[in-house]
Amino acid sequence: MARSEEAIVEAARGDIPARFVRLLGISISPDGHAAVALLDTNAVGSSDPYPLQVHCYRDDTGWHEAGSSNGYGWSVIGGGVVTYWDRAPADVREVIVRWRDEEHRVPTAYGFFLFARWAVPEGDHFMSPVRFVKANGSTSECMSPQEFEDRRRAAQQMFDRLRAFAASRTSQEGNGIWIERKEGKKS
Repeated sequence: MARSEEAIVEAARGDIPARFVRLLGISISPDGHAAVALLDTNAVGSSDPYPLQVHCYRDDTGWHEAGSSNGYGWSVIGGGVVTYWDRAPADVREVIVRWRDEEHRVPTAYGFFLFARWAVPEGDHFMSPVRFVKANGSTSECMSPQEFEDRRRAAQQMFDRLRAFAASRTSQEGNGIWIERKEGKKS
């Protein structure tokens, strides 16, 4: 592991003892000031990994944790980063992920993969693994092009509904009161 990756993992693990953490995947922003690390925080004595995605940032004093979650998605850090991670079958060495009509080869580590793209504005971020690449070079399809398109379309419809819902509501700053615009009712 490169020295900068070691510093990111140290910041990402926070107060979790190093012996319980192993790196499953990492992505550093092109400008080198933000990173996403996927950690297994149950790495010792367990056959059940506990993945934790951690966003980090770098300033003059070094790397720091910016937030963590057990899920993937979009974050504002690094000018906008979209991530997708999941388990992969044991014999798989790479996962081919389709995003925005492009396919990206992503390496696996300890049965997981992490896909990340930087400088991505908030919006349509549907992606999915479409093929697995095994150690012997053979591939297997994990999602047909039609299934991918059906899932992408369903995800976009859900995103559009959520955006419309959010636009129909507003929050008065500081007091947490939600006001519904179209009916004018406080709830």
